[in-house]
Amino acid sequence: MNLVKNISFYILLAVVINCSANYLNSDFIGPFLKNNIVSILINLLAINIATCTILMTKLNEIKEKHQVDFSSTYKELKLSLKEQVILIAISFIALVFDKSTVLIAFIPHYTICINVILTAVFIYAIDILWDIGKAVFTIINR
Repeated sequence: MNLVKNISFYILLAVVINCSANYLNSDFIGPFLKNNIVSILINLLAINIATCTILMTKLNEIKEKHQVDFSSTYKELKLSLKEQVILIAISFIALVFDKSTVLIAFIPHYTICINVILTAVFIYAIDILWDIGKAVFTIINR
């Protein structure tokens, strides 16, 4: 349920951002994300993999010293990596759809819809990065 709430928030925030940009006659968001989203997501995934590796090493050290079960933490780290791969796939599909002349003819405000999807994906990826960053500082401070 928490995942649905978060995704709904990301979509709502993406709608607000894109409507605000549209109202301000700013065309920055759409072209920027269309040109860079896949590269950004792959780089964030690389950062996440490196960070998860460090976290898992530290958690294993703690586990050996204090006999603590981190199985749910490992599942969450694995889930964050899966989520990022899914976000890359969603972005790729959205970019393929963005170039479809068939869909443009049938869906009103098509460009804004694609921009909202890409913006929501970007926000979601940043939230994953933020969550992993908080975990790093939590582990380091112990």
